[in-house]
Amino acid sequence: GGLLNGISVRGYGYNDTKQGSNVGRISVEYRYPMSIVDDAVFGYYIYQMYGAFFVDVADASSQDDLFTTPLYSYGYALSTHGSFLSLSSLDIGLGLAHTSKSGLAVTFSFGMGL
Repeated sequence: GGLLNGISVRGYGYNDTKQGSNVGRISVEYRYPMSIVDDAVFGYYIYQMYGAFFVDVADASSQDDLFTTPLYSYGYALSTHGSFLSLSSLDIGLGLAHTSKSGLAVTFSFGMGL
């Protein structure tokens, strides 16, 4: 599920978890640049906007039947990569995912690098 510091599948909430001694995850993502923006918006300097198609599959099991009932999602995300107040790298993204549990879900991503 979407557990912090764990193996996650986009589109699942933090309370959608599976437990087990065997854990596996497969994720495929294709990113492509859409535009380069040379402008600052609210102190956020955007280097690049990009789109991404993704597929996530993960499962946890206590037996040898790993990936018999996995959590999966696939979808599209639109993201920006830039810097905030010239301090560090910042990624902000918004996407739409189709999940094996709830159908359509909106995803939000936020990441920061040094």
